[in-house]
Parts: sequence; structure tokens; C-alpha cells
Amino acid sequence: MKSWKPIVCVLGLALLVVPVGASIQAMNLHDYMHVTNETLHGTIVSKETFRSDHPEAGTVYTRLVVEGDAWRSEQPMTVEVVYMGSHDPKDRFFMSEMPEFRDVRLGNEVVVFWGEDEGLGAHVVWNLSGVYRVERGFGEPVVIGKGEGFAFPENVKLADARSRVKSTHALIQAEQQAQTHGDK
Repeated sequence: MKSWKPIVCVLGLALLVVPVGASIQAMNLHDYMHVTNETLHGTIVSKETFRSDHPEAGTVYTRLVVEGDAWRSEQPMTVEVVYMGSHDPKDRFFMSEMPEFRDVRLGNEVVVFWGEDEGLGAHVVWNLSGVYRVERGFGEPVVIGKGEGFAFPENVKLADARSRVKSTHALIQAEQQAQTHGDK
């Protein structure tokens, strides 16, 4: 029996060094805009949590209401977006992928990307890459970047962020139009 212990230890260590197959996919602005529907610059005017049975009973979501200007459709807009998880300790439903607390405070100026979840019937911020805080310090307002693998990896002036979103949106529309014409 003692001869099995070293083998079990070696197998256990091997499992620790084998790379895990599942991972969060890094996405640049172009990639991220392909999986989201709109981008809004605005202010968080309401924040609350609620429970849902999607995808499992008792799942907690945070609902944000954001008022501002949509950058893709170029329309003033008030939108309700949700993300899975809550920063409120009483909810006891924290998700490591949800937007950071400092990014989703009531009254914050933000840039928000969202997609649709038909099962939930809502505009969804998929993870922490969907909400970017805007800071107003010295000079122009700045979108706070989140590092490599995000739509805005580095801090960027708000005007430049808007320009990037608009040019990327135009590029995606041209790609989709070319693909549609290529399919005929």
C-alpha cells in the first residue's frame, strides 16, 4: 500500500501543472463590439438587485439604469442593463466576473457595452469588460482602461474612446455588408 502514495502524489502534482482548458477569452474593441449591441456613455441613475430563476433558481442580478448618449445609434437613451452578481453582502451572490464595485457606483459616469439575453429578457453586461468608469481629473474626461484583452486596455480620453467605437462600428457594418453581398 505504501507504494501507491508516491504515485498518487505525482499524479496530484501533474494535475496542478496541466493547463486548464476553460478560460476567459481576451477581446479587443472590434471583437467585443461583435458580441454586443450598443455602447452608451452616461450616468448611472439607479441601481438595485433582484433574484431570478434564470439560469438557476435564486440567481441574483444587479440592475443599472444608465442615462446618456448611445454611440452606435447616435441617440439619447435611458437603458436598463443587468449583470449577474451583487456587491451587496446581504445578497450573498458575488461573481468574480461581474463589473467592479468602483465602476458601478450610483452617480458614476460610465461607458457601457451590452448584449441581449433572451432567456432573461434583458440587456446584459456580460462581465467586467462591459462597464468602464469615466474619471474627470485634470483636463479632459478619461475612460479608465482595464488592461490587455479588454475593449479599452489603457486609459483613453473620452472623445478618443467615442471615436474608436464609432470607427469600429462603421468597420463592422462594412464587413457585414461585404459578407452579405459575398453570400449572394
